[in-house]
Amino acid sequence: MSEHNSRVKSRAADIHVISPAGVVLDAERLRRARANLAARGYRVALDRGVLARDRRFAGSDRTRLAAFRRAARSAARIVMISRGGYGITRLLAELDFAELAASGKQWVGFSDFTAFQLAMLAREKAPTWSGPSLMEDYGGKPDPTTADVFDDAMAGRLQVLGF
Repeated sequence: MSEHNSRVKSRAADIHVISPAGVVLDAERLRRARANLAARGYRVALDRGVLARDRRFAGSDRTRLAAFRRAARSAARIVMISRGGYGITRLLAELDFAELAASGKQWVGFSDFTAFQLAMLAREKAPTWSGPSLMEDYGGKPDPTTADVFDDAMAGRLQVLGF
């Protein structure tokens, strides 16, 4: 085991994965992504609705709203999206941002997830993380820099990002 992996494993974090937007069509890529995060020391729980489908969405609006509630109430410290796409704006009026912010989770994602992140900031002054999604960033061969920065950010070892 590399020095980096042993450092991450000693501070393993749980990740709860939700699909708040587009449908997940590639279950094998999802499996690989989960395995890649596990190899970095994370325990990854897939929300029960992660593979749901309702037309182009990852389940009905009700299904995706329930996933946010389950994630907030889960034991995981980090909530990561499976993928981006379209559909979060359909949920914003129904999300309980006070409950989601009070959960203390590190909400991580990008793409359509940005609407959620801005709503959390506007309504609750709660920080979120613009960062990787499960399938996009871990479904193939993870970029080492992305993976290392994510590990450091989630562990509180990274304070400033610069590009």
